[in-house]
Amino acid sequence: MTPAPTPDGGPVDAASDGHHDAHLGDADGAADAPPFDGPTKLSETGLYADITTGALAPGVAEFTVRFPLWSDGAEKQRYLALPAGSTIDTTVIDVWTFPVGTKAWKSFTRDGKRLETRLLWKRPEGWLMVAYAWNEAGTEAIATPEGTQNALGTNHDIPSAAQCRQCHDNVGDVLIGVGAIQLSQENGGGFLSTLIKQGSLSPPLTAELPVPGDGEVEAAIGYLHGNCGHCHNDESFVGKLRPLRLKLRTDAKTPEETPVYKTALYAPTLHPTLNTTQVIVPGSPGKSQLYQRMNVRGLEGMPPLATEEVDSTAMTTIWKWISGLPP
Repeated sequence: MTPAPTPDGGPVDAASDGHHDAHLGDADGAADAPPFDGPTKLSETGLYADITTGALAPGVAEFTVRFPLWSDGAEKQRYLALPAGSTIDTTVIDVWTFPVGTKAWKSFTRDGKRLETRLLWKRPEGWLMVAYAWNEAGTEAIATPEGTQNALGTNHDIPSAAQCRQCHDNVGDVLIGVGAIQLSQENGGGFLSTLIKQGSLSPPLTAELPVPGDGEVEAAIGYLHGNCGHCHNDESFVGKLRPLRLKLRTDAKTPEETPVYKTALYAPTLHPTLNTTQVIVPGSPGKSQLYQRMNVRGLEGMPPLATEEVDSTAMTTIWKWISGLPP
């Protein structure tokens, strides 16, 4: 359910720092990309020991993230495989560097149909990024570097390799959800603890990490981190053009120390749109461009890729959070 119109008037719409042009590259994935030279079939990528039964290959671990990326309600499963004996370089705790040979997969299911599985594979010459489209029988998936729309008759679009790069090239070493914050859970027991126990982190971390704040504050900071932080961060080309920062850093101990509080509250936007001129106006979602642009799709909306539907549950959270910020 979409929140009601704001007391201060105006439409209930979307988010960001107001940059219509911030995400460069054609929306249809026509940006330059190297020719595809990876495995043609998903069964050849090392994910499964038996693709027909779904049994994972040795060394492949399934994991979850704390703040999932909204994908129009699609269900997702995530998998990671590190080369035997290797470690992830966590010297910069907020920007991990992965060993050559690292593979990560993410599978999407919607309307009861398994639609695609994306592969990110770090090879000596760089990262391979490609989505595999499942057949109707669910027995195999075929590499689709050009992407496809309305997979298996659903509203789900499989991205091209070029579209994958528009997000994944903005986070340091490509993997967005594999990091200290996303792999932690509020009460412990996250995949970060598994990596710590395995000795897979160098230098080793000692424990899972909290997110500042409670209730809607924690949920809002985490949602923006998981859904917007992969572009609005110090490593992204967007970060070089815009001051807004939505990626949560591990050194933030209170909400006020987080990048979103430091860069978004009362910050002027680059473009007045949807009756807004500031990123976040504490106490007023209707005047906050971040809220307004997150709550629409199309040219005004954020994020600009990979979604056609507003996450109404999240928008309620963002509404309550902004409404509760003291002016």
